[in-house]
Amino acid sequence: MVRAPRFIAALAAISLAAAFGLAPGHVFAMAPTHTSQPLNLTFQLPTSFTGCTVPITGSEAGVVDTTTFFDQNGNPTEIVEHTPNLTVTYYSVSGTAYSSVSPATTTFDVATGDITYDGMQGKIVIPGQGLVGTATGHVMFNTATGAVLVANGQTSLLTPFSPSVCALLEQ
Repeated sequence: MVRAPRFIAALAAISLAAAFGLAPGHVFAMAPTHTSQPLNLTFQLPTSFTGCTVPITGSEAGVVDTTTFFDQNGNPTEIVEHTPNLTVTYYSVSGTAYSSVSPATTTFDVATGDITYDGMQGKIVIPGQGLVGTATGHVMFNTATGAVLVANGQTSLLTPFSPSVCALLEQ
């Protein structure tokens, strides 16, 4: 009689292990990592990216929350960044600053080199003129080729910038 409960317990343990993928030979991916760090950088966008006649300077300041996903060998497969209060600023040649909050999510597919932006990446609003340029919605492009693969939303701050954005920033 003592053997029956042990047998049932062992059978239950094997069943649970199989149900949850714990069977021998099953390989799991490494658990994702989560980090949060301040971001404060200045960058210059070349004319080949913006389509403007002069390089455009910009900056980003805020906090970036990053989740990195890995395969079973420990190699990163996808990196997701969320910037709930990132301030993005573009500067005109004369130094006028155009800032906006960018609560976007960015997903980088390591294998394909594709980057997907969801949400508000940036915008330029001028009092009295309104919205001049924006990058918002669902946008995907390839980092190797620069090709925009998907552009759903308002995309006048994507490569290339719209003529009205270039005209504003070239002043």
